[in-house]
Amino acid sequence: MIGFLYEKTEWKEMGLARYILRQEDFTRLVEAPYLLRDRCIMRLLYVTGVRSRELCTIQVKDVDLENRTIRILDSKKKRYFTLPIDSKTCKLLKEYISTINSRWLFPSISTKKSKTGHLTKDGLLYIVKFYAKAIGLDPDEWYPRQFRRRIARYWIKNKGSLIGLQQLLRHKNFVTTAIYVDSIRFEDELREEYDKIMEGSS
Repeated sequence: MIGFLYEKTEWKEMGLARYILRQEDFTRLVEAPYLLRDRCIMRLLYVTGVRSRELCTIQVKDVDLENRTIRILDSKKKRYFTLPIDSKTCKLLKEYISTINSRWLFPSISTKKSKTGHLTKDGLLYIVKFYAKAIGLDPDEWYPRQFRRRIARYWIKNKGSLIGLQQLLRHKNFVTTAIYVDSIRFEDELREEYDKIMEGSS
């Protein structure tokens, strides 16, 4: 994995990811959970790019399996948005929802750590890092926001429109999406150049 040689404040301001992660590792991580709840969590991160707080606060009533959509409360705009989800995710959610008795899609396992009753951001972070470590990945490189960047990278590589990506990520304006896209393209070009130069150095 490549770690950028920037200070943390610099790479955050530039809109860059500290680590460039491989698609095959995302695929492995999504398939890693042995608990149905955790598989649903990983799957939703993978196919929607929702932010941590948005995923934690999804309610069962927000899931529309018939129309294959999920309603989330945007953590920045403080209003609801409806996002599409794929059939594989719907199948997992249908099975999972039948096993829970809570208004929250992902209720907290420990009431002592969550006063609201739903999964917390810290709990979500723990889940991502736990499974990353379980399959031999470096947990320091993995956190929920990486999935948001992954879906943006996948969207761009498959010729998705910038307007569509803006709507999916719910950026306030097109400029934010354009900067996001430029940073991802820069990361990909850096990886390509790095591999070309460094693969023969060892």
